[in-house]
Amino acid sequence: MKDMTKKENLIDGIRPWRVGQAVALAIILLPFNIAGDRDRIVITAGVWLLSLTPFSSSFRLFGAGSIEVLVLIVLPQFIFAFQMVRLYGGKTTGPRAFISWFIGLAIPLMLFLANTLPLLWEPGWPHAFNPTPLPSSLLVAVLLVHFYPPPKETIPWKATEPWWKRA
Repeated sequence: MKDMTKKENLIDGIRPWRVGQAVALAIILLPFNIAGDRDRIVITAGVWLLSLTPFSSSFRLFGAGSIEVLVLIVLPQFIFAFQMVRLYGGKTTGPRAFISWFIGLAIPLMLFLANTLPLLWEPGWPHAFNPTPLPSSLLVAVLLVHFYPPPKETIPWKATEPWWKRA
């Protein structure tokens, strides 16, 4: 039987891999994108797609469309889930974990800007809004960090006294 009081297995009642699972589920199940035009709104998550029109709606599981969407948008966000595991394991810092979220969002953000900037010069703007990245996984991570704080960072070389002060 494992000793569950070890730092790497249990931190204040929450296991680091459980944090990673919660963030990974948020990446897969919560929407990461919303787009639309005059007649349609499309909300996309890792494993589902919801399309709303004035006269109908459709819901598809595994409807994100293509493997490219999963590889370019969903997969980089799993780096953030891994960094959250490392944060709660005491192996990385909070800013580094949240920078990994921004890196995972970089591709959707670039796609958003590349599609939105040309629309600004189009007559009749805004007749559509392009894919807008939603920070769902970040919201879940911030709530986890707020309600279940990770271990305090300790710098090993500051915890010991310098060699010249030792007797």
